[in-house]
Amino acid sequence: MGGALLLVLLLTVLAIANWLLFDDVVRWQLARAERQTGIAVTFNSASGSLWTGAIELHDVTIQRTTGETSNFDLSARTFGIDLSVGDLLLLKPVFERVELQGLRGTYDRVGLPEKLQPRRSFRLGRLVVNDALVQVTDHTRPNKVQVQLQIDSLAVEPLRSDWAVFDLLFRGNAAGRIDGHEFSIATREILEGRETHWRGEGLPVGLLASYVGGPLDWIKSGALDVEVTDRWQVGEQTQIDMHWQLVLRDIQAEVPDGVSRATRAVAKPVVAFLNKHALRLPLEFEVAIARDRFRFAASPEAAGLGRTVGDALAAELARLAGIKPETIKQAAAESWTKFKEFLDKRRKPDRP
Repeated sequence: MGGALLLVLLLTVLAIANWLLFDDVVRWQLARAERQTGIAVTFNSASGSLWTGAIELHDVTIQRTTGETSNFDLSARTFGIDLSVGDLLLLKPVFERVELQGLRGTYDRVGLPEKLQPRRSFRLGRLVVNDALVQVTDHTRPNKVQVQLQIDSLAVEPLRSDWAVFDLLFRGNAAGRIDGHEFSIATREILEGRETHWRGEGLPVGLLASYVGGPLDWIKSGALDVEVTDRWQVGEQTQIDMHWQLVLRDIQAEVPDGVSRATRAVAKPVVAFLNKHALRLPLEFEVAIARDRFRFAASPEAAGLGRTVGDALAAELARLAGIKPETIKQAAAESWTKFKEFLDKRRKPDRP
């Protein structure tokens, strides 16, 4: 009897809130979220129903200025949310869908933690982004990376707190442009697993070099086309098998300054080989990485994807240039050591 009475009371409160205080309830929930995450969300108007958990915000701003890993100043034409009503009544919202339309603004990556540390675990049933245009700046690279990211469409299903990077890379579909150059991600189910296809055309070589390092750092100008096919099977210790195809175009390579004598000795024949094939150089190689490396990983770099790809690319270039793979791998390791020193300096700034 008491449980039935409590349920009636909760439904009555929900009905009054939906009828008289819909906007206020939504703003209150967003204020609670801001205190937990540091992300401020404001809106001009809201529509929907607390009965169904479907809420749509109009003329939205999304901001964070004090994040340890990223900050952003974004606006969206609409921000749609589907909540589990039962969990909403218990003040534990579970997002069944989040959809952003007409996203604009800036995103700054300022930190590079190894592991994600969400305040609480979550599972987002479906993330959808359409018509986005965002200026992205990555301050965690020795040479700051700035690109204009245009997303025509993005759909990820599901997006889980402990597998967020994996879900974005291997469970999503996307199409758009990076500085005007087309890219796409397409995924599909296969027998007992999934296959994902990444594609990019005419991308600056320096963009990939910023994240895989090694011999690509010795290329000072040029463009590349990239196609990657990833396959993995469902299982407790799943390996992701990746087939990489790159085509370098109109490149110019130089022996790097500020490196050891051993690295310069390795770089010379590789640079000569690259410049000999400057107009067009196709590269093809295999990469394998354990899926579990992506669990709680805060970024592809934290999962080791960049270095794993960089090592495989270096080995293929060594084979083509006729040098020992071990020597070029040592040279690539030197560049990663310098990158780690750069990160340590960012994490521990000099005190005045």
